[in-house]
Amino acid sequence: MARYTKPAAVLAAALLLGGCSTLEDIFPGLGGEEPTVYAEPIAPAPSEAAGQPTLYPGQASPQASPLYAQEGQAALGQPTGTFVGQKVQEIRAELERLKSTVGQLNAVVKKLGGHEAVLKFLRGELIVSAIKAVAKIFTLVLSGAKKASELVREGNYGWVNDWITDERFPITPHEPTSRMIEFVEFDHDMSSEQVLAEFTRRGLERPTTEDALQFGIEHPEEQRKRPVVFLHGPVRDRDGDPDVLVLREDDVQRSLSLCWFDNVWGRDCVFAGVRK
Repeated sequence: MARYTKPAAVLAAALLLGGCSTLEDIFPGLGGEEPTVYAEPIAPAPSEAAGQPTLYPGQASPQASPLYAQEGQAALGQPTGTFVGQKVQEIRAELERLKSTVGQLNAVVKKLGGHEAVLKFLRGELIVSAIKAVAKIFTLVLSGAKKASELVREGNYGWVNDWITDERFPITPHEPTSRMIEFVEFDHDMSSEQVLAEFTRRGLERPTTEDALQFGIEHPEEQRKRPVVFLHGPVRDRDGDPDVLVLREDDVQRSLSLCWFDNVWGRDCVFAGVRK
């Protein structure tokens, strides 16, 4: 009981000092009414009475910052020169680059042949070759009435492989017809099978021996620029290897040559396909 002696003594002393006063008189907060607070009024400062802030010598008058930019100031969305403003501009520039990249990817998808072709490419089922952008197209008129030897003479070549004869390169007679020859180029070495696969993808047919011989007549200067390869049905050479006709330039003269179909063709070659 000793631990209650001190609080009890304090309460008894308070009652004695107050006489007949109640606890509410001593501790106003214990009653139901709010205690009375007396506050002495303070006179306003001169600046407050005038409605203007107090300025010290050399101090400029403060101005409120407008919510929206005024004429001649930075407009909404314009660079502010701050760190945040610089970051906003960097993000916008990156978004523009992403838009350009997305457009390029869409073009690649179309070039590959659509969504399914892209999936085949990713699975390794489709070989994609880099193709130079601009394709050259030439027109030919095949008479269908001339033999290979006649076309060779009209080609006026400086050199001709003597294996090219009417017997080995027969031309079936037909009505006169026009043909469209389209060049396909690559930026790396290619096999004949890869070139023919690209022909199929682009909707091109294989040329004939008549196409090759007539091309040399109507467009003689093209073979001076680079070898023109015609992947027609191969003809067996003396060793039994499959050969195709190639128009090219040797020692400053135009030549009509035979090259192996199983060759790996250099990137300097151009391949003649027939537009359907």
